[in-house]
Amino acid sequence: MQAMRLLGLLALSLLTASTCLAQSTDAPPPGDEAASLAAAISILKSNFFRPLTDAESASRSIEQLVQAIDPDLGEYIGPQDVAAFRQGSRTRAKALGISLRRQRGDVLVLPLPDSPASSAGLHFGDRLIEIDGQRIDKLPLWRVHKLLSDRSEAAVVIVVGRAGQRLSFTVRSAATNVDAGAVTVQHPAPGVLWLRVPDLAEATLAQTAGFIASEWRTAPPSALILDLRGNSGGLFQSAVGHASIFLDSTKLIATLRSHAAIASNLRFMARPEYYTRRNEVDSLADLPPAIKTIPLAVLIDEATAAGAELIVAAIKDHGRGLVVGRRSGGFASIQTISLLPNGGGIKYTSAHWEPPSAVAVDGIGISPDIDAAGTDHGAFLAAALLAIEKQRTVNGGGR
Repeated sequence: MQAMRLLGLLALSLLTASTCLAQSTDAPPPGDEAASLAAAISILKSNFFRPLTDAESASRSIEQLVQAIDPDLGEYIGPQDVAAFRQGSRTRAKALGISLRRQRGDVLVLPLPDSPASSAGLHFGDRLIEIDGQRIDKLPLWRVHKLLSDRSEAAVVIVVGRAGQRLSFTVRSAATNVDAGAVTVQHPAPGVLWLRVPDLAEATLAQTAGFIASEWRTAPPSALILDLRGNSGGLFQSAVGHASIFLDSTKLIATLRSHAAIASNLRFMARPEYYTRRNEVDSLADLPPAIKTIPLAVLIDEATAAGAELIVAAIKDHGRGLVVGRRSGGFASIQTISLLPNGGGIKYTSAHWEPPSAVAVDGIGISPDIDAAGTDHGAFLAAALLAIEKQRTVNGGGR
């Protein structure tokens, strides 16, 4: 008897659905997807088995829309998450030395050179599965970053997929913090300044310029190694500014390409108005002219991406220095974050940049002038010194 009643209810449901379809004579015309999306939200709010709030139905549709059109880089940030996003969206697990990238639906691990993550055995391109037992496949990328950062003061168990295997690694934070955003300086050989720039945050350009100016006041170097390995980008203006350190003001840094008229065909030159805000002091104003002429080697690897690649491409295209390492990541896109009336926001790709040569970078990367195999510090140093020596020979052998 219960089975007969259930079948009757199902039949009634199907009949009701058929009747509703038959009576929907005011449906939007085929191809009107925006109207269809609005209609779907309205139908679900009226007929779903439980009540749906405006916030719930809207956030779901916005999230799915952004992920559908920009699956690797697009994100919806709910009103309740905006503060955490601003705090952690660009945060790396500083003491662990890990950055992340979403690619074709997977979250890939990018261990920083000479970091606890690389020492523990994590490889570039490992597919992240779990962090301390918590699966991350359904989390937005900024929240995965934050999850790692929140655990960066202690050991963390990271499970990854590699070549069909499921592998577990325990990564212990360094005794001294591996700050993914800190510019650092070394002197690997007489007269050679090694400048490592692992990120392109708001304060990075001033840090880089400050280190260079300080070095010139004490012992001016005769050559420079710019280390961009593991640098996955950051602020576009910071990237333009870093390229401008080494190029004169007549040089083109990049051109933007976009469907949006406001960003279409914009050309960025190596001049202050292209990397500073209005009424902002030019942090490069006091740099010595010699920084634009001394031998320059730029270190890259697979994790060098986006804004960092913009710097590399501009330097390489203008013949300003030699690129050393392995082919870069191939991300020539610019992301924008726009706030919504509900207090949330969306992050999406608003433009792609094109290098001075107009040679494609997105999906391809930048090939080095001199290869450096593996991750060994000594191998990169030897290749960088070789690049410097080649430029000294071409320029007349001066040291």
